[in-house]
Amino acid sequence: MAETLSWNKFPFVPAAQSNDADRPGTLLFEYFQVDVTIGTNTGDVEVPTTLGEVIGVVPLCFSSVFASGDAVTNYTTDGVITTGAVTVRVNSVSIADGALTIRGFLVGKKAETVLS
Repeated sequence: MAETLSWNKFPFVPAAQSNDADRPGTLLFEYFQVDVTIGTNTGDVEVPTTLGEVIGVVPLCFSSVFASGDAVTNYTTDGVITTGAVTVRVNSVSIADGALTIRGFLVGKKAETVLS
């Protein structure tokens, strides 16, 4: 779509330089891959994030531990960001206590930026 320009009006930020990720309220997916320690079929892990608000987590159904009957059933989060990370809880079935790698997406919004 062509821009309408006149001799005395020009866009402050050209449309070619705009990015939907910079618009307030835009939902973003932030990929993560972390190691989590499972104990009694559950484990919590701090996932680093650059988001300003986390509203959920989407699992990619990946587990580095994969044997008959093993399953990672879900990931959950409270969305509270502390020191640049959010806690994600992993629930599993039949995975022995120990470490495994998981992958997923944090869903959230970009942090508000303030210019001074």
